[in-house]
Amino acid sequence: MKLGKKSNPLVTIITVCYNAETTIEKTILNVINQTYADIEYIIIDGGSNDGTIEIINKYANKISYWMSEPDRGIYDAMNKGIKLAKGDWVSFMNSGDSFYSLDTVEDVVLFIKEEYDVIYGSVNVVCDSFSKIIHPKMKASKKNPMPFNHQSVFVKTVLLQKYPFDLSFKYAADYDFFCRIFDFSKYVFFDKVIATYDISGVSSVNGIGVNRERIKANPCFYNYYIQMLCVRNYIIRKILISLKMDKMLNLLRKCVY
Repeated sequence: MKLGKKSNPLVTIITVCYNAETTIEKTILNVINQTYADIEYIIIDGGSNDGTIEIINKYANKISYWMSEPDRGIYDAMNKGIKLAKGDWVSFMNSGDSFYSLDTVEDVVLFIKEEYDVIYGSVNVVCDSFSKIIHPKMKASKKNPMPFNHQSVFVKTVLLQKYPFDLSFKYAADYDFFCRIFDFSKYVFFDKVIATYDISGVSSVNGIGVNRERIKANPCFYNYYIQMLCVRNYIIRKILISLKMDKMLNLLRKCVY
């Protein structure tokens, strides 16, 4: 990372990891090779006992600060990084994930205006050889203040430091955070892909647990969740009806021919 001008906003990038020797180097290289100069890079390791620490040490001169100690989970580690952050903006890029291009941080900074508090964009989801760009399905709203992946958002540091992640949430503390700040924060959609999120080899998240915590954080999510279930059930019903019709048509064809 090059030295930049003092007038440029300082962007803090926080990487959280634990026993990530197979993924951490890719993330580190992506961050330290960003074209934007004014980056503070913080790595919070949860006390890894594989080769993660050795890899971090390999790039220690390019990392602003790193630490390795046990934590109470990912949100506790993220809070530790937030406390250390000196930048104007924070982006979380955890082990295995990366910015979509080496120009991404620079592109976001060029888009920033003083009145913005939350800037979110699209994400490229990768699984082995498959990849798909996912765009937010809707604008952030009271009903759903987090229609984006946490890898594809930049947040003003002052907000994260004033309203840290609530550790009573195991799965959805980030969603709870965006619920708490929504009424007094300016959310802006950045129409570009911000991050690549690699789900290869990642175990599935507890979907029921996530939705329970989202309802706890935001009662409005309950109605949204029920609506989504109704839409999903309607689509499934249509597909089943279509399949039955296809079977009937095939039977008729056999009878006729």
